[in-house]
Amino acid sequence: MIAPALLLTAARVFAAPLVARPLAVLDGWLAKHAASATAWAVGIVGFLLARAALGPLFG
Repeated sequence: MIAPALLLTAARVFAAPLVARPLAVLDGWLAKHAASATAWAVGIVGFLLARAALGPLFG
């Protein structure tokens, strides 16, 4: 039962240097676009809530 945990831990330790740069690039992109993505998500949720609330009134 401990073998899978040890295997995954070893894979994480050895793969960390290989994925550090791509993850840093992804982190930068996400940090740059986070405000826009949040605004879109709030807008879409707001529209869906308004549509659900007004739907029964009109039909």
